[in-house]
Amino acid sequence: MTVLAHKYHYGQGVVRDLDKAMMLYQKAAKLGEPTAMNNIGFMYDVGDGVNQDYRQAMLWYRKAAEQGHAKACNNIGFMYDEGRGVETNHTEAIAWYRKGADLGDALSMHNLGWLFYYGRGTKVDHKVAADWFLRASQAGHPCSMCMLGQMYRIGIGVQVSKSQAFHWLTKAAEAGDRIAMLQLAEMYRNGEGIDMNEQESQKLIRQAESLEGSSTPCCMTLSTRSIKRTEQSPGGDSLKVAPQE
Repeated sequence: MTVLAHKYHYGQGVVRDLDKAMMLYQKAAKLGEPTAMNNIGFMYDVGDGVNQDYRQAMLWYRKAAEQGHAKACNNIGFMYDEGRGVETNHTEAIAWYRKGADLGDALSMHNLGWLFYYGRGTKVDHKVAADWFLRASQAGHPCSMCMLGQMYRIGIGVQVSKSQAFHWLTKAAEAGDRIAMLQLAEMYRNGEGIDMNEQESQKLIRQAESLEGSSTPCCMTLSTRSIKRTEQSPGGDSLKVAPQE
């Protein structure tokens, strides 16, 4: 039922109908389906087909988290991280992100990396941040791959390693990360750990420019926050860009 609700939510193979999506999510939630609970929370969180209501969003995220739903744990962490419906509390955000990370959620790992990078709810610790970005990268999170590549490129929290920078930035770029493409373009132009190749540099720049303004998720530079909130698709993760981005 959650799969069908998701189809109506996003108009996948059917005419988009948010009222029907909510009705089906609610039916699935009554049957104890945590993904449906999380997605009801998400609809209230962003005001998708309903009036935006952070308190309702938190209520449904908590229902899902109580059943061990990793994405819901991340989303609760986000609410505390940004003060949505609750007082901003980075310590509490870290606790919820850790719960999500312990359940294998790559985005929770990524968000922990950001909090340790900036010292929110904890002291600044770039080494710990790099460790979380590594875990998220190994779990397949493109934005963390890009972050880790940048950290290896300039030596933040890790020893400078142009080969590791190239490795992770390449993986991020292959996953469609625009910032990673631009970082790689600079490496090819400057010959950083690789042979100089202006043709490849220009190719990457064109690829990055073609993605500018698109909804394709991408990392930000080291001074900017990245993607944080998710809605889980029954068939996989569907990353949603937080409104502040």
